[in-house]
Amino acid sequence: MYKTQATTTGTALFDKEVNLNALLLVAGSDAATAKLYEGTSASDPLICQINAAIGTSESFYFKDPGEIVSKVFVVITGTNANLSVIYS
Repeated sequence: MYKTQATTTGTALFDKEVNLNALLLVAGSDAATAKLYEGTSASDPLICQINAAIGTSESFYFKDPGEIVSKVFVVITGTNANLSVIYS
């Protein structure tokens, strides 16, 4: 398994086929939301959305064996939010 992170909105995470396993969103000084889209923009199909309250973290686990995607685009809201993506 591998891990990558996104801290800014509009981040393209992958340009190859990967198997998404889990997400961890850490909110900063305000609530945070991360939306993952399968493609290269926010107009592509939504894979999932995860929310975290101020100063907390939330995790999301994809149903085994995970979500196989070829490209992932992330939109993150919230000050100092950090999204970790675990994949294989």
